[in-house]
Amino acid sequence: MSRLLLLGAVLTALLNLSVTAQPLQLQLVINPNPSAYLSDWQTRSETVFLSVTNATSGSFLVRVNASVKKGTQSGSVVAETKTEQMQPIEIPPGVTILNAEDVFQYDLVRFYGNIDKISTRTGRLPSGLYTICISLVDARSSELALTNDVCAQFSVQEVLPPRLIAPQNNAELSPELLPSAVFHWSRETPP
Repeated sequence: MSRLLLLGAVLTALLNLSVTAQPLQLQLVINPNPSAYLSDWQTRSETVFLSVTNATSGSFLVRVNASVKKGTQSGSVVAETKTEQMQPIEIPPGVTILNAEDVFQYDLVRFYGNIDKISTRTGRLPSGLYTICISLVDARSSELALTNDVCAQFSVQEVLPPRLIAPQNNAELSPELLPSAVFHWSRETPP
């Protein structure tokens, strides 16, 4: 009798798992020190890679739901995608790789609090530790999550802009030498 109860409990647990399991699985890889300039995330596709595994036999039409939190996963949200306006993406059976331009469209991001003012003024995130969390939702109903959140931390470091090394600051260049003048700049460096 106890074996039947145990078997019944195991079958019930497995049935509950299969009902609540998400149809798509995500793996997130983010550059641990991406550019602080959010507009760079669209042009530097290596900033974020999102691997989507669809183990079903059908395709899904999804939208990316992403949020950036200050500090750890329990930190306050400083930015998030306008999910309902994100471009729908078809996920066929198998593995699909999405990159930064699919995940983070700068013009479709809401900023909050002090970050809103800073990012609007400077176009960049302030220095610090951040956590990005991404999920996929049904494109027809943004309320229906097709994946669990996957999160990863990254750090933004302040850098000093390049400095002119040659010609020296305030040096006068004659018009004849200007076409052949070579300008040398320092690299961006941490403060």
